[in-house]
Amino acid sequence: MGLVGFETRKAFTKRLTRRANRLGIQNVELIRGDARKLLPVLFEPKSISAVHVQFPDPWWKKRHQRRRLIDGYFVTLVHNLLAPGGLVFLRTDVLDYGRTMMETFEDGTHRFENVAGQGSFIDDDGLGVPSNRERRYLAAGTPVYRLVYKSSNF
Repeated sequence: MGLVGFETRKAFTKRLTRRANRLGIQNVELIRGDARKLLPVLFEPKSISAVHVQFPDPWWKKRHQRRRLIDGYFVTLVHNLLAPGGLVFLRTDVLDYGRTMMETFEDGTHRFENVAGQGSFIDDDGLGVPSNRERRYLAAGTPVYRLVYKSSNF
C-alpha cells in the first residue's frame, strides 16, 4: 500500500519527510502543494482506495472560507478519484466545520454513504492511530469530530 501526503507549508512537509525517514517508513511520498490541484494530475479516476483529511484549516473569517479544502469541488474531485467502495476519513476539532463537511458530503450531489448514519459523527473511525495533533487535543479534553464516508461509485 502506498501513501501520498499533501501539505502546503514547506516546513511541515520537510518535518514529515524527516520523521518518515527516521522511522524507516518507505511506502509514503510527501508532496508540498495543493491537493486540489495535484490529485487530478497524479491519479487516474477510480484509482484511490481512501482519502484522509486530518484537521484542515477552518479559515475562521467569513471572507476566507472560500479557501477551505472541503467544498463542493473537493467532494466532486474525491468522488471521481475513489474506487467503488473507497473511503473518505475526515477529522476536525471545529464542530461548525465538521458540520459543514458533513453537509457538503451529504448534500445529495454525490453518492457518499455516511458510515455512522446520515447527519452523524462517528466515535471511532477504525484507524486506531491518532496523529500528534489529535493526541494533544484529546489530552487537553478538546473533542475531535470524525466522519467516514463510503463511495458508492459504480
